[in-house]
Amino acid sequence: MKPKILISPLSPSIFEIEEMGFVSSFLINGSKKSILIDSGFGILNYSEVLKDIATHEIEVANTHIHPDHSNGNGYFTQTLMSETEWENHGLKWNKATENIKNGKWNPSSMFSYSEMEDHLPADFNAATYNAFIAKGLPIPTRFVKNGDFIDLGDRQLEIIATPAHTTGSISFLDSESVFLFGGDAFARSGLWLLNLKCRASLEELFKTYERLNSISKKIKGVFPAHGKKNLPHSFLQEIHQKMNEIRDGSLEGVFKKHKTGDSVFFDFGGFGPMFHVDDVKNAGFNFVKP
Repeated sequence: MKPKILISPLSPSIFEIEEMGFVSSFLINGSKKSILIDSGFGILNYSEVLKDIATHEIEVANTHIHPDHSNGNGYFTQTLMSETEWENHGLKWNKATENIKNGKWNPSSMFSYSEMEDHLPADFNAATYNAFIAKGLPIPTRFVKNGDFIDLGDRQLEIIATPAHTTGSISFLDSESVFLFGGDAFARSGLWLLNLKCRASLEELFKTYERLNSISKKIKGVFPAHGKKNLPHSFLQEIHQKMNEIRDGSLEGVFKKHKTGDSVFFDFGGFGPMFHVDDVKNAGFNFVKP
């Protein structure tokens, strides 16, 4: 049985929690508060799993509401996210959970489409899991926006708006470690799904990578939720450069038939963004069909 969860210290006060070899959350302990950046799939109760390493009651700070990032919110009494994310996507998610009760949606089926199935706990019960997800996401106890700060006592987390993957995605910059935790805004692996129905507009998306580039020099480590972690600040500069190459036509995309819809992939070196084909056509970006 592969490990279902792996907890690794990044510093004496920061821990990475990798779930099923797929997605990472991050616990940050301050002198007055503990923050958990994203709560995972909800297979495991992180409020229990992390109680021995959290120094205070945990508040969940969501980068966005996708199931591998927020399904565990129901185990906590305090959660936060951007108001845009909640209004545009969280409310729709909760309305959709009605389909679990009438049998039109089986949330546990997502684990059968990848190697994650091999990581499930031995006592995993699909019916119990589905019933938990059917409760929906708890209403956030507070909302944050770009430029806000979360006070942990001896350190602060700055909120960086990073709409791209979803319209209300946010990232968190820790003042002490100067680590940036970016959720699904970027990764040095795989396909970035910037083609979903919940995606930000191209105008917002490019502003996101310009914003990240503008703060990149002060960042000491970049931590996506998927793939390689602790990337150098130059990674953000690299993304910005590649995005500019998409806009000026010097980087050509390739059309892809994908389960998320017809898309165009721009290769940044074995990884990169997938844009919706209509967005690419409307913007006049270069791409070819294979």
